[in-house]
Amino acid sequence: MTTSNILGEVWKIVTQAVGRMLLAALTGFVAGAILVEVLAAFFNAGHGQVAVSIIPPSINGSAYTPFVHLVALLFGMVVAIMLAMWVLAIEAVHVVSAVARDATKLAEEALEKGVNSANAVVDALDGPERHGFLGGQEFRTRRDQNG
Repeated sequence: MTTSNILGEVWKIVTQAVGRMLLAALTGFVAGAILVEVLAAFFNAGHGQVAVSIIPPSINGSAYTPFVHLVALLFGMVVAIMLAMWVLAIEAVHVVSAVARDATKLAEEALEKGVNSANAVVDALDGPERHGFLGGQEFRTRRDQNG
């Protein structure tokens, strides 16, 4: 695992997160705008008028004013921003966990290379009976038997 692999993985996760945010925002905008328009049909009837009639099926057309459309657009934007921020928070946790997981792998690999280098130096200095600064299996076994 290299740094470029980690950056590639993070880029993939971030682009997926942006796509999910845009999808959530679009869904929230449409749902919020439709909700206001439907509620306007029920609650924005004039005095003495019925907003929605079941028999005969009809909807009062005077309920849809430019103000209702403006409120529907604004409410749709609010819902879109709310859902996009919610998805952003969730995806941020996913990105942080992925970076932490990959950084842990990278640190383990770097530490393993360092330990192997140190073992080679100790082997060169101490001779073949010790097998590294951590001690080989033979060294641990002899020490445990003697003491």
